[in-house]
Amino acid sequence: MDLPAPAQRAVDRLQTVSRKFGHGLQNVVLTTLLFLLYYLGVGLTRVLATLLFRRYLKLLDPPDDADSYWIDAKGYNPDPDDMLRQY
Repeated sequence: MDLPAPAQRAVDRLQTVSRKFGHGLQNVVLTTLLFLLYYLGVGLTRVLATLLFRRYLKLLDPPDDADSYWIDAKGYNPDPDDMLRQY
Protein backbone atom coordinates (compact mmCIF):
# COMPACT_ATOMS: atom_id res chain seq x y z
CA MET A 1 0.00 0.00 0.00
CA ASP A 2 1.62 3.19 -1.18
CA LEU A 3 1.31 6.51 0.54
CA PRO A 4 0.29 9.66 -1.29
CA ALA A 5 3.26 11.61 -2.67
CA PRO A 6 3.28 14.40 -0.02
CA ALA A 7 3.12 11.84 2.80
CA GLN A 8 5.85 9.71 1.19
CA ARG A 9 8.13 12.76 0.92
CA ALA A 10 7.50 13.55 4.59
CA VAL A 11 8.35 9.96 5.58
CA ASP A 12 11.50 10.03 3.43
CA ARG A 13 12.54 13.37 4.93
CA LEU A 14 11.92 12.02 8.45
CA GLN A 15 14.05 8.96 7.71
CA THR A 16 16.88 11.13 6.36
CA VAL A 17 16.81 13.44 9.38
CA SER A 18 16.59 10.49 11.73
CA ARG A 19 19.55 8.77 10.05
CA LYS A 20 21.71 11.92 10.24
CA PHE A 21 20.76 12.43 13.89
CA GLY A 22 21.55 8.79 14.66
CA HIS A 23 24.99 8.99 13.02
CA GLY A 24 25.80 12.19 14.89
CA LEU A 25 24.67 10.73 18.19
CA GLN A 26 26.65 7.56 17.49
CA ASN A 27 29.82 9.56 16.85
CA VAL A 28 29.42 11.53 20.08
CA VAL A 29 28.65 8.49 22.23
CA LEU A 30 31.41 6.30 20.78
CA THR A 31 34.02 9.05 21.03
CA THR A 32 33.07 9.75 24.63
CA LEU A 33 33.04 6.08 25.62
CA LEU A 34 36.35 5.30 23.92
CA PHE A 35 37.94 8.38 25.52
CA LEU A 36 36.74 7.35 28.97
CA LEU A 37 37.69 3.71 28.46
CA TYR A 38 41.19 4.60 27.29
CA TYR A 39 41.94 7.09 30.06
CA LEU A 40 40.38 4.97 32.78
CA GLY A 41 42.28 1.90 31.60
CA VAL A 42 45.63 3.58 31.08
CA GLY A 43 45.20 5.94 34.01
CA LEU A 44 44.23 3.23 36.48
CA THR A 45 47.07 1.03 35.26
CA ARG A 46 49.50 3.88 35.81
CA VAL A 47 48.13 4.67 39.28
CA LEU A 48 48.21 1.02 40.35
CA ALA A 49 51.73 0.59 38.98
CA THR A 50 52.86 3.67 40.88
CA LEU A 51 51.21 2.52 44.09
CA LEU A 52 52.70 -0.96 43.81
CA PHE A 53 56.16 0.41 42.90
CA ARG A 54 56.18 -1.47 39.60
CA ARG A 55 58.98 -0.42 37.26
CA TYR A 56 58.25 -1.34 33.66
CA LEU A 57 61.49 0.01 32.23
CA LYS A 58 64.55 -0.70 34.27
CA LEU A 59 66.56 1.43 31.86
CA LEU A 60 65.45 4.53 33.71
CA ASP A 61 67.54 3.72 36.78
CA PRO A 62 70.69 1.76 35.86
CA PRO A 63 73.06 0.54 38.56
CA ASP A 64 75.46 3.25 39.72
CA ASP A 65 78.56 1.29 38.75
CA ALA A 66 77.31 0.40 35.25
CA ASP A 67 79.01 1.97 32.22
CA SER A 68 76.29 0.79 29.83
CA TYR A 69 72.98 -1.02 29.69
CA TRP A 70 74.53 -4.06 27.98
CA ILE A 71 73.88 -7.42 29.63
CA ASP A 72 76.20 -10.27 28.71
CA ALA A 73 74.56 -13.40 27.37
CA LYS A 74 74.96 -16.48 29.52
CA GLY A 75 75.79 -19.93 28.19
CA TYR A 76 77.71 -18.84 25.08
CA ASN A 77 81.39 -19.17 24.32
CA PRO A 78 82.84 -15.69 23.73
CA ASP A 79 85.72 -17.13 21.68
CA PRO A 80 86.09 -15.06 18.46
CA ASP A 81 87.19 -18.12 16.49
CA ASP A 82 83.74 -19.66 17.01
CA MET A 83 82.15 -16.58 15.45
CA LEU A 84 84.26 -16.56 12.31
CA ARG A 85 82.44 -17.25 9.01
CA GLN A 86 79.01 -18.02 10.39
CA TYR A 87 77.25 -17.16 7.14
